[in-house]
Formats: sequence, C-alpha cells, structure tokens
Amino acid sequence: MLAFLKNIIVNSKSRLCCLQGMDLPFSLRLLFSVLFLLECSHVEAASFDYFTLAFQWPITYCSDKKTNCYQKHIWTIHGLWPSNINGRNPDYCNNTFDGSQITSIKKTLDEFWPNLDLTKKNTDFWSYEWRKHGSCANSVEKVSTTLDYFKKALQLAKQYNVTSILSKKKITENNINTYTINDVQSAMEGSTRFKSNIIWNENKCTPLLSEIRICFSKTFDVIDCPWPTKSNKKVKYPAACTKNLNSSKEGEYQTTNTHNFKESPTSCDQCTKPKPPDNNTADEVEVTSLSVFLLIALVFVLYVFFKKCKRSSYEQISDTMKSDENQLHPL
Repeated sequence: MLAFLKNIIVNSKSRLCCLQGMDLPFSLRLLFSVLFLLECSHVEAASFDYFTLAFQWPITYCSDKKTNCYQKHIWTIHGLWPSNINGRNPDYCNNTFDGSQITSIKKTLDEFWPNLDLTKKNTDFWSYEWRKHGSCANSVEKVSTTLDYFKKALQLAKQYNVTSILSKKKITENNINTYTINDVQSAMEGSTRFKSNIIWNENKCTPLLSEIRICFSKTFDVIDCPWPTKSNKKVKYPAACTKNLNSSKEGEYQTTNTHNFKESPTSCDQCTKPKPPDNNTADEVEVTSLSVFLLIALVFVLYVFFKKCKRSSYEQISDTMKSDENQLHPL
C-alpha cells in the first residue's frame, strides 16, 4: 500500500495537488505529506562515489534470448551508472523521463546505445536507464540533465572504443579461439591505464565474454574499478551467426560481419560437447552386437557337432575293423 501511494506521488505532481484539495482524513493527508517529503529527500540525497560505464557484447546477449535479437557487430552501451564502492548503488531517484530532450542525438543513440531486444523500442531502454541510473547523477553538473547524461555517455564510449581496444591487442571475435579474462583485462589496461571489470556468461557450455565496465571519477577521469577482475578463466569472444540462405546444405550456418544484421538467435553457438547417438544409431549397434553373439554361438555349436561326428566316425570304423578281424581269425 505504501509503495502504491509513493508511486502515485512520484509519477504525477498534478495528482498530488488534486489529492491535497480533496476532503481526506487528517491521518491520510499526513501520510501523503510524509511520503512526498521522503521522496524529495531521496532525490536530493542520492550520493555515490564514481561512475561505471558498462559496455555489452550483443552476440553474447543474444545467445540467451529466444526472441528476436539485434546481433550488432560492435560493443554497445549498456549504461552509465552512479556507483558506490560498497555496492549499494542509488537508483530510481526520479521516475520520469522526457524523451523530447534527446531528439537531437537520437540517431547516434540508435547506433551506439540500441535496445538489443527487438521486441522493444530503443526509447524503452533509454527511459529505463535514465530512470534507474541517470536520474541519480544530477549532483554532477556535467550530467545534470537528461541530454547531458546521454551525451556524456556517448562521448566516453567513443573515446574508449572497446571494439577497437580489443582489436589492437589481437583479441578479435571468432567462434574458435579462446582468451583468458586476464588477456582482456591487459588489453583494456593497456589503453586506459586502469583496471576494468570484465563480465562473462557462464550459462553456455563454453563461457562467453559478456560485458566490459570502465570506471570514472565524478570529473570523468578513468580510475581503477573497485575489485577489478583477475582470472585465468578462458572465454570465447563469439562472432555473430546467421542462417546461410545461399548454402545448399539445409541448416548450415555461417559467420557474418554485418554491422546492422537483425535476426532471431540461431543454433550457431560455442558448444563443443559430443552429440549423443540418435535412436537409429543405438538400434544399429544393438543389432550388430546381437549378430556377432549369434555368429559366435553358431560357430561353437558347429564345432561341437563336428567334433562329436568325428568321434562317432572313429568309433564306427574301429568297431568295423574289429569285426573284420574276428571274421578272419575265428576262435
């Protein structure tokens, strides 16, 4: 109930005015006033230690999705997040988003900050990121407005181009090679001179590189991320896969370097587990084993039969010879 009332206050000031004009019990009016003051204080008191600029690799993101997904060929922005060293980050300091403020940079946002879920609009993603994270950054002058917040994220993303940074260190997307997390960390540190946070996806049979997060001070100087990632874990940096419509083989897939390719997720993943035999193969193995067993049994029976026959023949010949001998030498 309290959350519901708070949501009414946050989402619409006009509703608050209407409520104040209504003939409500004193206790209810007092409750609304307290909730309103708490919300206002929450907006003003949002404090944080540094910024996190999070990039995501679309191919890994799409590997877990069953809906249409944007397999973009560059690292895209996930968000610019006010963060605290203790991990308790501020969020939802203001639940409103005015998309008209970012109309002038919409095309650039479409390119570098798209919604990878094609069932939703890009503006849905921007609204979510602003309401959850951007609204808590207004204490920093350079990102105090909606437009400034998104412009700063774009500027930093271009300045620290993760796609280019990895490529220069020979870390390239493919579906064969693996890299250690330390390889990725070294590449990022070589360019930014500070340590980043590297995130990977454990949901696949082969871990996939998922996100790279660069940390900034409130003056937007790069800093070491708290608890930077160190690991010898081997991961793949997967390439986008599309169904090969030109292939003569049904179901064949190929790697694509298309920057704006949009497609449903495919079966072109990084799994290398051996394929279990199908039912037909299992039946064939069972029949073959039975045939071998019957053949061995038949050979054994024939061996016993012929051995017995041979023995009977010898006995019959021996008896015949004894009979003939008795006839030649009667007693």
